[in-house]
Amino acid sequence: MNLELLVVIIAAVAVVGLVGLSLTVRDAPVARDPGEPHRRGPFDGALDIIDRSVGMYIARHLSGRPTTRPADLVEPTTPLTADEVAYRIGVAAVPVPSNVATDAIVSGATAADPTAAGDPGSRAHRALSGSTTSAIGGPPRHRLVRDAGIALIGLSVLGLVAILVQPQGGSTVKPAGSVFRVSRAGATPNASLSGSVLGVVDPASTATPSVVPAVAKDTTGPNVTAPIESFYGQTVGSSTMKVHLSWSGSDAGSGIAKYQLQVSGNGSPYLTIALATATSTSIDRPLTDGRTVRYRIRATDKRGNVSAYVYGPAFTPVRYQNTSSSVAYRGAWTTKSSSGALGGSHRFASSPVARASITKVARDFAVVATKTPDSGSAQIWVDGVLATTIDLRSPSTTYRQLVFSRHFSTLGSHKLEIRPIGGGRVYLDAFLICR
Repeated sequence: MNLELLVVIIAAVAVVGLVGLSLTVRDAPVARDPGEPHRRGPFDGALDIIDRSVGMYIARHLSGRPTTRPADLVEPTTPLTADEVAYRIGVAAVPVPSNVATDAIVSGATAADPTAAGDPGSRAHRALSGSTTSAIGGPPRHRLVRDAGIALIGLSVLGLVAILVQPQGGSTVKPAGSVFRVSRAGATPNASLSGSVLGVVDPASTATPSVVPAVAKDTTGPNVTAPIESFYGQTVGSSTMKVHLSWSGSDAGSGIAKYQLQVSGNGSPYLTIALATATSTSIDRPLTDGRTVRYRIRATDKRGNVSAYVYGPAFTPVRYQNTSSSVAYRGAWTTKSSSGALGGSHRFASSPVARASITKVARDFAVVATKTPDSGSAQIWVDGVLATTIDLRSPSTTYRQLVFSRHFSTLGSHKLEIRPIGGGRVYLDAFLICR
């Protein structure tokens, strides 16, 4: 049985018992029969104790009743004469007083036994005592106020117990669990909600649906992909080049809060690289010719869970000048010195039958050319397949321009070829690879 219900039942029984006790005491006879002397019962004086309590005094005061205790004696309005006093105490030969109401009571009691008026156990004494009490006993008890006071005390006790027993936060508070609990009348039992939420329906309930969310503790780190390098359009330095690094991540819980990118050069300890923002997923990095580098990345979610480092491939940037033996030419190509070119010179061709190609094991390829106002267009072929056509014409001469790049997902042997297609000269400066 519910503890609150048990307390309410006990308190209700207590209130009913108090009211019943009040009624029993109020209606209890003074004596069992007219011939039997008065004996004190178990409840004698109980009402006086209740009437003299502070609670009853306050109850009378609030209800507008007289605050004088009903049991208090009230002085007679008319003093008794000497004859009346003598008569009441049973002195012989005392004439009957003129107080008819009193005489009627006493004469009836003394007719059979005129000398018994002074006997405390006699009917005359009891009658005299009763008449005296009736005469000088004041107004009757305010039983209604008394009974209401008893009920008020009982209800106060009931309210106090209910407050003490009531759980903190109310009886509708539910502890957080691992699922949502939904109660709604008329819904389909065991209805499933989306995600990890389970709907549990109580068909007999008519209460307003209540939902108590439960948040599962997130202890899983984010998922991160390895950083990938690739060439992009730029002006290539005399001994450096740049690659674009990119990565991605995801977190099914709280979401990614930050990434940490690190680099190791030629096997040295990893160093952290500052990102533009905590959650940036790309960065441009300079590379030095012939220096092997490797990047790694990890992520931290918003609850502090950290993923393991994910490593990208180690690679080495290399450049092949137009004069390198690794570059194969076909057709007419002319060498021209230029201080703006990477190696101090570049080669040009304009015939559509001219070819310049390089075959290497690499992950990335790039073509570096010179753009001029009289330059034409060229086709770029990768592994025997036309990849794109580029226009090398420019309003002014610009050197060391990376005009084409290609990234491969795996390290392998690939052939890159450039073919002039007319419209002007095609100036080849160098080929770049990452292997």
